[in-house]
Amino acid sequence: MGKSRDLARIIGECTAGDAESLDQLVDMYAQRCYGYFYRLTGSKELSDDLLGELFVKVVGKIRSFKKQAVVRGLTAPTPTRQPHTTDRTIALQ
Repeated sequence: MGKSRDLARIIGECTAGDAESLDQLVDMYAQRCYGYFYRLTGSKELSDDLLGELFVKVVGKIRSFKKQAVVRGLTAPTPTRQPHTTDRTIALQ
């Protein structure tokens, strides 16, 4: 099974309320998101706070996510020193 198919399955399980799948999603993206936040802010504390806020929003809105939009956003390359694109942020608004 490909990476995007695995991610679609995990997101589907998250939308059904599966806590283990949500943990798996966090494990898959926490380090990458933290690194991105740290590059933007240069602060460990602020990066920790932003990461926490990100996943609080994910948990709060996971049931309304559209799988295709989230998979496209999460599998897109992380930009370096560029603003967020609409595709990458739309699922978290």
